[in-house]
Amino acid sequence: MADRKTKKPFSAEHKLFMRIRQQALDNGLICYPVGGNVDGVNGDVIILAPPYNATDDELDEIVSKMAKSVKQVLAAGLR
Repeated sequence: MADRKTKKPFSAEHKLFMRIRQQALDNGLICYPVGGNVDGVNGDVIILAPPYNATDDELDEIVSKMAKSVKQVLAAGLR
């Protein structure tokens, strides 16, 4: 969310879901980007779909790579 207090999403023009997807791929993580989930235009979602038999270590790796990817994209700024 762009504003946690008002729950306002990031503007669609930023294509944040696609930027996070690309950064995650660069970090070795495959994920599924989805946009427009708030009102058909705005809103960003990244879907993770690990296998049911993923180990705790594998799940930790997925979470770490996703967190790193989101932080990198947000640190780069919204242009």
